[in-house]
Amino acid sequence: MIVRSASDKQVLQYDMLTHLGQQLTSSLDPKIVLSLITQYATELLDSHSSVLLLRNEYTGETRYVSVFNLAEEEFFNKRLSSTESLGSQIINTQKPILLNDYGTYARRVAILESYEIKAVIGVPIIWQDQAIGALNVHSNNPDQRYTENDIKILSSFANFAAIAIINARVHAQVQNELHLRRALNEIMQVSRLNCSLQDLLTKLAAKIKGWFMGLDFVLMVLNPLSSITQFAGSHPLPQEQMEKLKELMNVTLVSAEDSEALPGERSELVLSTENALAMPLVGRHRKLGYMVCLNPDVFLEHDGMRIMQNITDHVALTIENALLHLETRGDLQQALEQMGALNYAIREITESALLETLPQNIVNMARSLLGAQGGLLLTGGEGKSLSLAAFSGMDEARSAELSARIIMHSKQYAITRNHYVENLLGSGVEEVAGADGQGYAFALFLPMLFQNERIALLVMFQAEPFVRSSGKVLVSRIFADIASIALKNAELFSNERKTVHELRYYSEQMRASQEALEDVFALHNKLLHLVLNNRPIQEITDAVHGSTGHGILVEDHMGNVLSRSSEDLPFSTIYSQREVPDVIVHYQKALRSKEPVTLIDAHDCVRYLVPLIVGMKVLGFVSLFVCSDAIEVMDRHIIESSATAYALTILNINRSLDIERQLKGQVLEALIQESYPAKQKDLVHRAGYLGLSAEAQYRILLIRVDTKEPLPQLENLQIKQELLESVPQATLHFPIKPAFFSDAQGLVIACPVTGSTDVSLEKIFSRLEKEVAVRFKRNDKLYCGVSSVLNGLLEFRKGYQEAGKALLSAKTWRMGTLPVYFDRLGIVGFLFQEGNEDLLDSFVRNAMGGLIELDEKAKMSLVDTLEQYLDHDCSLIDTSQAMFIHTNTLKYRLKKIQEVIQADLTKTTDRVNLYFACKLFRIMKAKDQPEFTALLQP
Repeated sequence: MIVRSASDKQVLQYDMLTHLGQQLTSSLDPKIVLSLITQYATELLDSHSSVLLLRNEYTGETRYVSVFNLAEEEFFNKRLSSTESLGSQIINTQKPILLNDYGTYARRVAILESYEIKAVIGVPIIWQDQAIGALNVHSNNPDQRYTENDIKILSSFANFAAIAIINARVHAQVQNELHLRRALNEIMQVSRLNCSLQDLLTKLAAKIKGWFMGLDFVLMVLNPLSSITQFAGSHPLPQEQMEKLKELMNVTLVSAEDSEALPGERSELVLSTENALAMPLVGRHRKLGYMVCLNPDVFLEHDGMRIMQNITDHVALTIENALLHLETRGDLQQALEQMGALNYAIREITESALLETLPQNIVNMARSLLGAQGGLLLTGGEGKSLSLAAFSGMDEARSAELSARIIMHSKQYAITRNHYVENLLGSGVEEVAGADGQGYAFALFLPMLFQNERIALLVMFQAEPFVRSSGKVLVSRIFADIASIALKNAELFSNERKTVHELRYYSEQMRASQEALEDVFALHNKLLHLVLNNRPIQEITDAVHGSTGHGILVEDHMGNVLSRSSEDLPFSTIYSQREVPDVIVHYQKALRSKEPVTLIDAHDCVRYLVPLIVGMKVLGFVSLFVCSDAIEVMDRHIIESSATAYALTILNINRSLDIERQLKGQVLEALIQESYPAKQKDLVHRAGYLGLSAEAQYRILLIRVDTKEPLPQLENLQIKQELLESVPQATLHFPIKPAFFSDAQGLVIACPVTGSTDVSLEKIFSRLEKEVAVRFKRNDKLYCGVSSVLNGLLEFRKGYQEAGKALLSAKTWRMGTLPVYFDRLGIVGFLFQEGNEDLLDSFVRNAMGGLIELDEKAKMSLVDTLEQYLDHDCSLIDTSQAMFIHTNTLKYRLKKIQEVIQADLTKTTDRVNLYFACKLFRIMKAKDQPEFTALLQP
């Protein structure tokens, strides 16, 4: 390597720059000048090699255009990205870079590795403040170091390189522009030819190929008349490439509604192993297709993009002119055909204007006229919901599905006379398969207007987009207007005919209503006659049933069935169902509002429940059962108007029953009190007249309420009245109605004795408890004492006293769940006989006198513990739970009891004696109270 002094370098630099200037003025070939620049820069800086890189302003790639002392074939085929290599960095930053340690640089180029480059210096090539390339010089001498002065020297060579490159580009642009103008003139001449679109594309491809030999291209245009994409290019393409180009057309080609021309856009569509640049062919009002350059990297250098844009603009104009010519010629022919089809369609619709097949004919004619695959006609005016009237080209299920979707989405579209809606199903609704298996992806809406108001909506379906032409739009609107008039005329005719039918129907209804009213008036007169003559309630039911023909059930307020239309009527009273969850609401509503209510009965029949009211009191209910969906108005009126007759009849019945019950109660009270000894015979005769036989056997029941705490006199009277009012319902199903009354000690009932009297008495007591709890919302405990069997009426006083003793036993022993019978008291019964008191007292004192004394002194409740233990069958667990004490506490008390009374509770003899001693002790304590004497004296 030659080492030069600074002065020698300046002289040499001057000579080199002078020579370069001479070459710039004498030669237009930039390769000569650029080769000299790389050679002189290497030699002047005493380096190993140099390269000159230029950036493609369209692709953004950087490539080598001149190298010195390097293998050209390795570098000239290399393409670098905008972020790759030192040269790209210099161009991006537009600043020189000096690297004296190139081995550590991250963006090293692989092909320089074999030259063992140690240092690199590079400067940008600037033209009009824009970096167009870079000049780099390399050194493989590890001792060489570049300086800032070297950058200045290299920048002078870069300035000459910029002038040479710009001169070459200007010269190339002038030549290319002349070539382009001649080519474009010949391209425009093709539009004058009278040929098909395919022939036009073939001739255009031949012209472009002749003028631009290096261009590999394909023209793709969508024929608007056939909706088929047509091709022509520099050479035939493989089938795989053709399919990819069709895919590009389907994805990116916009519709004719786009009014703005779209700029060219790079497509990432890969064809074989190369990229394709798709340039849109944009006319004045629409995008026609694409011109696809298959070798953009070869052709689109320098000014190639501008040339391609000019070619596509002139080709688009030529194709658009040819298409306008073809469309105009085709539109005239199509208009003639459409007018003939329109005349035929109008004639068919007019002839069927008054027939029921008019909607179907409208859909069929619209399909034929517009060439649609399927169609629907939906009727409905403004502000009204649409409904399907007719369909064609699909089955019933498909038509129902499509109409439902259209109705659901119709509010999203402004459907007016001037609105031509397409692709409804393609935007927002998935594709729907038609009757032939083909998808209906596009929908065309034709609003049918009459006096500017929509009366129907005609919808056509197709798998492909509808052909848009002014002639077809005009024909479709004329057809829609004619069909609208036909539909409106048919509607008016139908309304007139319907009006005539309605008038005839109303006349018949008026006549039938008049006859029905006459029947109702006759029924009212008949019911009034029955009530005034105190006829049985069953005759009223038979009369009402004869007018309605439906099942009828009449009940009083306590659930007694007073009459029914048939003995086989399977329905039960509303009173018996008053606690059923589905019935209780209706029952309470009828009692509260005193208005009729409707409910579904257990037998799936409609039950029309009407309360029977006198004054403000509900005396019962009458139910009308209809085994259908609804009750007719006339039947409602009949059953509601008959309620008055039923209420008056029940009122008379209740008054008679109340008088009978009062008389029976008075007779029963007199027999117990023996208040008429002088007229005893007359009293027995009067009792027999009221149904109390002197030869029958009876039992006397004495029932009392345990209120736990003393109550005021007024509240005690209320409780007794509640008991008294509950007796009729509790004895509803008793074979012989008993006599009853209420006195100071409780409720007194005299029940005749039959074979199952004991079971009946227990049922009466249980129902009485339930009635008090349900009707009066009271949870007080009832105690009942029952006398022995009495032979005749004159033993009622004795029975009353026995019932009082049994009641006292029931209260003393806390037996509130079942009646206590006097003749079943066993040994306890001896207590109530005169002269036995001392004997029984001695028995109790001997058995457990020690416990009684200990309880009186220490309050240990030993007697109560012993009684509970024996009552619970000597079970420690049950006794402790009943007394709410611990088992160990109970064991301690039992041990104490056995110690005090010297008894063994494991022995049956001791248990029996102690059990009766406990019970007798309770009775003896009760005898000392005033209540005991009151119960035994009537």
